[in-house]
This record gives sequence, structure tokens and C-alpha cells, in this order.
Amino acid sequence: MSYQQNVRLAGLMRRYGWRMGFTYGLSLLGTLFYLSYPFAIGLGIDGVLAGRPVEVLWLVSLWLLHILVDVTRQVIDTRSFARLHADIAAVLVFGQRTSGASTSHMVARAGMARELTQFLENDVPQLMRMAISPAICVAALFAYDFMAGVGSLALMGVIVFGSVFVYRRSMPLNASLNDELEREAAVIENAHLPDVRAHYDAVAGWRIRLSDLNARAWSMNELVMVGFMSFAILRFASMPGAEVGMIYASIGYVWRLFDSLYAVPYYIQLLPRLSDIRKRIGQLEEEQA
Repeated sequence: MSYQQNVRLAGLMRRYGWRMGFTYGLSLLGTLFYLSYPFAIGLGIDGVLAGRPVEVLWLVSLWLLHILVDVTRQVIDTRSFARLHADIAAVLVFGQRTSGASTSHMVARAGMARELTQFLENDVPQLMRMAISPAICVAALFAYDFMAGVGSLALMGVIVFGSVFVYRRSMPLNASLNDELEREAAVIENAHLPDVRAHYDAVAGWRIRLSDLNARAWSMNELVMVGFMSFAILRFASMPGAEVGMIYASIGYVWRLFDSLYAVPYYIQLLPRLSDIRKRIGQLEEEQA
């Protein structure tokens, strides 16, 4: 297959689509195993307290299957995404060289291609986990206690509202950071000290502003989570006839819900950056058309 046939990023995605889909499927299965742990542990606790220690085997079986799935996924996705990055970098360098692009421009775009591939390998599974985990955790909390389920929905509503604000604020910041990164190789090549200093000061400034935005969103989310955890502990511990395993499992699903929401501010400000990178890489397709 020639470079010209492969030059479009969408074509490469289709070429590697089945491998990516398989690894994403394994990631999804691993997430379901992970979300089953609180229930399995609670079942084991109540089983032991009731004189049925054999129920601990549910947790052991679940854990062993989870290990098998995660090892298989890691072996496959490392090979698939390493080859995907090699192909993307190759077609970018070849295509921009034939179009007369400068070396500095090609270096910057190749670096962005690496970041895009890392996003597909590492961050897409995490985003999938963030998409399904809250739904499962909220459903579990509703099953244990209606008011806890309502409280978890309110918690998610506050975090989603804050995430929309972060997304809008991060779009221009990420675009400015990418503009500066595209100049990096040219600045280094010219080796003019004031320009080099100004460039890295600018990069640091944009990264600091993005980090500050992420920190503000994270701190607000933490305050809301502290309030909800306090409510959940008081609620479940005071329920009449509540079993130890049930209390453990319910609090475990609160923690799983928090785990799925912790990284929301980071990914909300990362997505505009990846979108901007995809747009810049896509400019090559227009040049080759």
C-alpha cells in the first residue's frame, strides 16, 4: 500500500480499526470487572459473617479473570498503537516533505502525531471508563438506597456543569499552546537566545494557565465529593438492619464513582487540545488533495 493511499488519517484509523476496537473491548470488559469488586467483596464479607466462607470464591474468580483480560489487552494494544504511530509519523513526514514544508514544521507535526497516538492508546480507554462507570455506580447506589442514588445524580450534575465551563475556557488556551509548540523547532534552529527564552516563557505561561484552570475545577469537585461522602456514610451506617457487607459495597460504589470523576477536569481541557492537533494534522490532507 502506497503512502498516497494511506495519507489520510481517517484511512489509517480504518486500517487499524479492528485492532483498536478489540483492545477497547477488552478495556471495557476490564472496567466491568473493576466495578464488580465492591459487590463481590461485600458478598464475601456477609458470607463469612454468616458462616458461608465459600462465597469469597466469587471475588477470587472475578480477580483472576480481570488479570487475564488486562494482561491480554496490554500485550495487544502496545503492538497495535506502536505500529499506528509509526505509520502516522511516516506519512506526515513524507507528505509534508513533498509539499515543501520546513523541517521545523515537520518535527512539530510529528510530535503532535505522537501525542495523538498516545491519546488513542491511553486516554480513550480512560474516557470509556469515565463514560460507563458513573452510570453503573449510580444504578448500584439506587439499588442500595434511593436517596443515595438521587444524591449521586446531583453530584454528577454539579461536575458536568463545571466541566462545560472548563471546556469553553480551555479551547483558546490549547490553541495558543499549539501555536507556540509549532514554532519550537524553528526557534531552536535559529538559536537566538532572546527568541528561545521568549518561546519557552510563552509555552510555560500557557501550560501554567491550563494547569491553574484544571486545579480550580478539581478543587471545586473535591469539595462537592467531600459533602456527598459524608452524606453517604451517615445514610448507610444509620439504615435499620444494614449488613456490614452492604455498607462496605455501597461506600465502595461511592469511591468508584469518585474514581470515574476525578480526571474529568483534565480530560475536559485535554479534548480541545487533541481536537486542535487533529485539525492541524488534517491540513496535510487538504494540501495533498
